[in-house]
Amino acid sequence: MPAQVATQRVAWVPWLIRVARWSDRYFPLLAVAPAIVILFLTTIFPLLFALSNSLYDYYLPQPALRSFVGVSNYVAALRDPVFLASLRRTGILIVAGITVQLLAGFAIALLLGDEEVRGRKLLTTLLAIPMMIPEVAAAYMWWLLYRVLGFLNYALGWVGLGPYLWISGPSTALTSIMITDSWQWTPFVALVLLAGMAAIPPELHEAAAIDGASWFQHLTLITLPLLRRVLVVILLIRSMDIFKMFGLVLVMTQGGPGDATLTATYYTYLNGFAYFKVGYGAAQSFILLVIIVLLSTVLVSYVYEERRP
Repeated sequence: MPAQVATQRVAWVPWLIRVARWSDRYFPLLAVAPAIVILFLTTIFPLLFALSNSLYDYYLPQPALRSFVGVSNYVAALRDPVFLASLRRTGILIVAGITVQLLAGFAIALLLGDEEVRGRKLLTTLLAIPMMIPEVAAAYMWWLLYRVLGFLNYALGWVGLGPYLWISGPSTALTSIMITDSWQWTPFVALVLLAGMAAIPPELHEAAAIDGASWFQHLTLITLPLLRRVLVVILLIRSMDIFKMFGLVLVMTQGGPGDATLTATYYTYLNGFAYFKVGYGAAQSFILLVIIVLLSTVLVSYVYEERRP
């Protein structure tokens, strides 16, 4: 009996070795398999399903009439004057909004970067509060401020200004949305710039001070050149965020008055979920995706070009 048991144990050894080798080879794949499955179910499959719908004339109340039309939805979207106008408005929001946020954020970063400023830590903490507020809550708060009888017009009335149709006037509604977005996300720009400024070696500023450099020369010859990559990252993140802006428009204006604040994302939402043009809305969403990918590729490639010696 002992000899038989020993023989059986010896027979198990090659099998255990094969299992060990197999686990060593495929364990990394097994470890990431749950993440791959979740990613496929939550991202890849919906993306492919939406891509499939974009190739069909699909009106949701009449699913039986769903018919294949190829790229006709894409051609129709690129010829749609409303869609093209919404892209222009989105571009205006991106250019104007990021410009305001960079200028204001850089000024705040310079202020908080001065060690002589009292309460820098408290101010930095308070600065982050707008970013913690959900977009819908911030939109509703500013909607209350922008009302004709809201606090903003009431305060301006004390100095003999207003009232203004902040979100009710076609010429001011888009600017009002930009102001709200800038209020919420300028702190993000300021904090990122502040972190970038803290990473600049102090020896550079000390050497420049010895050479008699002025404050403006410190700024233009040292600080700004060394913050180029940080500025590109901020531009990338904020461009994508503004391009996808939805909550502010939904809560504050619903694309109005008229179509003054009808952004590309909100118009795509209307086609897909309000007008039930599923195929057309999916095509528009993929056009937006391509634009975001191209913009991101250009900015990221710039960062990598900067890193090359």
